Amino acid sequence: MPQPLMGITGYRKCVRVTAAGAAPPTPAPTTAAPLAIQFAVGVGGKNLRDDVGRIQEALNRVPVAQGGPAPPLAVDSWIGPNTCGAIKKFQVYHFGPAKADGRVDPNQYTIAKLREFQTASAAPAPGCGCPPKGGNGFALVSTKSAPAADPCPDPKLPVMDRVYDSLPICRTWILAALARLNEALKRLQGTATVTEFMLCTASLDLVDRCFKVKSLKELDAVAATKDLRFIFQKMLTVVVGSVKGQGYFYQAPPGTEKEADGTTINAFTYPGGFTRRDKDGKIPMANPDFSGPNLSQNGIYMCEPSIANMSCDNLVDLMNHEMAHFCGPEAVGDRVGDPSGGLAALELPHHTAARSATNYAWLAWLARLPRDQWMTNKG
Repeated sequence: MPQPLMGITGYRKCVRVTAAGAAPPTPAPTTAAPLAIQFAVGVGGKNLRDDVGRIQEALNRVPVAQGGPAPPLAVDSWIGPNTCGAIKKFQVYHFGPAKADGRVDPNQYTIAKLREFQTASAAPAPGCGCPPKGGNGFALVSTKSAPAADPCPDPKLPVMDRVYDSLPICRTWILAALARLNEALKRLQGTATVTEFMLCTASLDLVDRCFKVKSLKELDAVAATKDLRFIFQKMLTVVVGSVKGQGYFYQAPPGTEKEADGTTINAFTYPGGFTRRDKDGKIPMANPDFSGPNLSQNGIYMCEPSIANMSCDNLVDLMNHEMAHFCGPEAVGDRVGDPSGGLAALELPHHTAARSATNYAWLAWLARLPRDQWMTNKG
């Protein structure tokens, strides 16, 4: 089956990108140790000594039966035929001869596969797409308001540095959205105190502006608001589990920033990719025929040329939009897509709005503003 990606092309406007054909799966990471390199290692790579040493250690953790080196590599941080040969052997086993170039590039398919063999403590490492065990896997968030916004990253930084430096701002906006959802639930469930009543009423109005929950019956509105909250909780998990060099955000490969008709794409991801697994519990990969490297569906891909001059607020809005796709339901009929963009999304009926990434981005955008702007701000 084709695996659709959702790619945002402008301020709160997405287009669909399709990848045809079957997708070879890869094992789901469970407890991955941090593995990151600055530059390419292997044939034609820059081969910094620290990077080479990390790849040598990583390859030695791969069982021989699954493409690991035999005998193990000497971890001497020097590149040579043994290390390049071990990289190629690993690639042939997992990707076939056509993908075996003897080189490991940062945040591409080979290093993503290597990370699956790196073991660490029982706690999930940053970047692991698997929810923690117990309950629904995602902790509830306090009803307190979000903290003050973090400063915007330096616009002169490389794009992916800006993306990762913007994560604290994403966190602030998402926490604000979660606070508003929790307050709306208190109002719907009749548990707001006298002192909370006005705030909880305003929060319900805000949630209704974005998702039309007041059009539902009382119990349905409660359930729907909890469903919205669950997606934002997963978005928060993505944010706190992402650090530079290892996380869910990657630089998109060259050639993926344009549609066939020339439309510019700012970012793309796989709807439901955060928790999507195949029948064996493994993370699916993009189709090998997709333009660019074979990409993990457990990621959000940022198109550097398209977003290089994007403002701080618009970049955070874009990231929240893509996280809504990524963290939404896996089932095809329930996935968070793009039925509408801009202000028109705020007019969608509930069931459509709940499956619209634009509406999640709207709630995060509005929730962190002063209360007097919740019902009037137009982005």
